Amino acid sequence: MSGSATELRLAVAARAENLALVRQALAGLGDATGMDEATLSDLKQIATEACMNSVVHAYPDDSEGRIEVRARVAAGEVTLSVRDWGVGFRPRPADARGQSLRLGLPLIASLADRFEVFAPLDGGTEVRVRLGLQGAAEPVQQSSPAPPREAEVAVTGDAARQVIARVMAIAATRVGFSLDRMSDGVLIGDVISSHDAGDFADKRVGVELDEPEPGTLWMRVGPFVDGGAQRLMEHMEVPGMDFSLAKLADRVAVETDKQGDFVVIELSRDHRAAGVAEDGE
Repeated sequence: MSGSATELRLAVAARAENLALVRQALAGLGDATGMDEATLSDLKQIATEACMNSVVHAYPDDSEGRIEVRARVAAGEVTLSVRDWGVGFRPRPADARGQSLRLGLPLIASLADRFEVFAPLDGGTEVRVRLGLQGAAEPVQQSSPAPPREAEVAVTGDAARQVIARVMAIAATRVGFSLDRMSDGVLIGDVISSHDAGDFADKRVGVELDEPEPGTLWMRVGPFVDGGAQRLMEHMEVPGMDFSLAKLADRVAVETDKQGDFVVIELSRDHRAAGVAEDGE
């Protein structure tokens, strides 16, 4: 593994089908950091169990909610946090329709070197584990953010390419893209993940994903520092050719909100036009 820290933050809507996104993001992190296969397998299993507990228990009556997964790899240690903002840790009776926490949490404890479950001051439940080293991770204080559209990923350093490529591929599969159309999305994802991290706020490559309607994949990339969004647009130009990878998308635009500048990209399953707009036009 690399000697410098590599961090991943992934937020997903609290739905069971999003567990595949979590597992693929962690697989990309493992590839990027040279994590051994056994540790990566344990890490993905722990994340799956912790996220499923949040899906089943945190947000009752099918209410919308957020699950946030954070992973950090540094100097041989792997730490993982799975957090929700739901009703809190409430063990159920053993006969509660097979949805008791009695299976998930003991399995997590058996796989982790260090394991904690606690209730943050601003609500919900957080599960923290450590693989490979002793000691507890420092508490991370969170406000209670809104649920993501579908998924949000922010990743530092060399892990960006592997993480974003895997997340993009599974998101495109869920939308129903053909292999050719999926390749278009992966090419655009490669441009995003290979862009200078210094152009992103906090030097984290950030991508938010959504499926606003059937057959359409929506991405919001950023936030950027001043001028960073425009430099990403320029990065899409193919050197020596009068062609931009932005033409693979149905829409590309630079938009601004209170967080900063973002590049918004839309790809449809049945791509016809290749218009490029800037500043929301």
